[in-house]
Amino acid sequence: FPFYETISGLMFIFFGIFALVAVDLKREFFNNSLSILYNRHPAVRIAGIVLIVLTILLIGVFDGGQFIYFQF
Repeated sequence: FPFYETISGLMFIFFGIFALVAVDLKREFFNNSLSILYNRHPAVRIAGIVLIVLTILLIGVFDGGQFIYFQF
């Protein structure tokens, strides 16, 4: 299959597609009624921010890759 090299790459593709569809459905049908970041309770807002930061840390690429124009 030409779009992935490993099974983890395929999982990231499906996770990205699922996230995009979930955000689109939420905006279409719920219109800020399920928004964690705009909730009245500060504990819910803080939990949402922590969840987003943890997701970025788990999925992000932090391998310190080589600068693209290193030998240019």
